[in-house]
Amino acid sequence: MASRVDLNQLLQSDFQQEGLYLFFSDAHYISITEVEISKFFAETKTHPSLIPKEVIHSHDLELCDHCPNKSKPNAFCGMLKPILPFLKDIDRYMSYDNVTAVYKQENPNLISISETTLQEALKYVSILSLVQYCKTNKRYWKYFYGITPLLELETVIAKTYLNLFWHCQGDQEQMKRVIAVFVRDIGDSSKFLLNRLRAICSNDAFINAIANTQVSTEILSMDVSHVLMKEFEDHNSVKPGAGV
Repeated sequence: MASRVDLNQLLQSDFQQEGLYLFFSDAHYISITEVEISKFFAETKTHPSLIPKEVIHSHDLELCDHCPNKSKPNAFCGMLKPILPFLKDIDRYMSYDNVTAVYKQENPNLISISETTLQEALKYVSILSLVQYCKTNKRYWKYFYGITPLLELETVIAKTYLNLFWHCQGDQEQMKRVIAVFVRDIGDSSKFLLNRLRAICSNDAFINAIANTQVSTEILSMDVSHVLMKEFEDHNSVKPGAGV
């Protein structure tokens, strides 16, 4: 959750859990990890007011028709789970605010750092929401293998396409069918989630992050060869020893 910290004093050992750590110019930081998400929902059992009343009462927050939890009483959209614990803190900032984003990856044990905007850094949360926490879209998690939240949009598209290529064993016709269903399902879920966020968000950071992820999947249904070519050209233009 949000705290104050001197970024210059941080060490690699300060990032214990896999996840995203956001550092703002006002010296606040937010750690977005599975541990924080689980802790928040454990606390809601004794303090249900932690969940905004809009989440419970808004018509816009009803479950999708195809959600397996649709018939369960008092259930709310799983896509909101990685958003609600951080909603109050993130809503203090605008999507274009600059942040220092640190992503800790456990396997392999790597730390990535980027100076970026809040909406770009929140790609991590948008992918968690739309794929890992959505009961319907969980089957698509494998297509995001190897994608970290600090990658450029073109790189995310290229890696997603190559994951699809591998899972379809290069069968172009199968890829077209899989991509069509994939883009449709992510698009439908994004529209539902955007309606829900508009009902509970004060600012646009989460909204823009979800919209950007939707756009990146829609590009997959177009000709992505130029995106792949650019990625390969950019890679080849890096001088030996300069890093990738």
